[in-house]
Amino acid sequence: MAQLFCFPHAGGSAASLNAWIRRLPATIALERVELPGRDPASAQRPYTRVPPLLPHLFPRLAARVDRPFALYGHSLGALVAFEFARWARREDYGAPLALFVSGRRAPQCPLALGALHGLPEPELMARLAEFGGTPEGVMRQSKWRDHLLPALRADLEMSDRYVYEPQPPLACPLYAFRGVADSIATEAEVGAWGAQTTGPFMMRTLPGAHFFSSEGIARLADVVVAELTRAACADAAAPDTRAVAPATV
Repeated sequence: MAQLFCFPHAGGSAASLNAWIRRLPATIALERVELPGRDPASAQRPYTRVPPLLPHLFPRLAARVDRPFALYGHSLGALVAFEFARWARREDYGAPLALFVSGRRAPQCPLALGALHGLPEPELMARLAEFGGTPEGVMRQSKWRDHLLPALRADLEMSDRYVYEPQPPLACPLYAFRGVADSIATEAEVGAWGAQTTGPFMMRTLPGAHFFSSEGIARLADVVVAELTRAACADAAAPDTRAVAPATV
């Protein structure tokens, strides 16, 4: 069984990944990653930088990478998934079966559209409405807006102020996805993810904008399931090269 870690977009919680539950077969165990600062009952504050976030996440997730694992992230989640893969490599957990990223420029590409995290609230709300990721009715309610905005701004700051540090490319297959009408991540920026792996690379354009349509999400999930099924079959068919102790009589 493969483990799939899914990382949410900026301001998103683990619940925003619930749609994946019904799209995955029983052979893929889904782990929806909850970033700090989403739970109003928790004293944890959201992080504004990627480097200090990784040591916080890794101890909670490391116990679950004792089986073949893959990573998926959308927008900010793509960046966190990428850096998590590099962190896992540094900690000798090996390469994931695959890294799936969507709605995000490659990490080596500079920020082109301008920072969002410091925008005045009306302007920020207008930009979010353009992207289509936050229900308009929710953000009109002051109770929900006051709860969601601190984590959202922290996530946007994490994205806006990310500093890419060159390291050797990953060795796993890397799949990058972009909505055909995405106004945030251009085709060239998403295609640049290919430089981050020495393994197979594939980029696909899906129906929808920055947040895919239901058809786009279905197509993305089909690719994830097909790749992890193929990888699991290849792993099962590979000969066991581990040393075997001599039998005793």
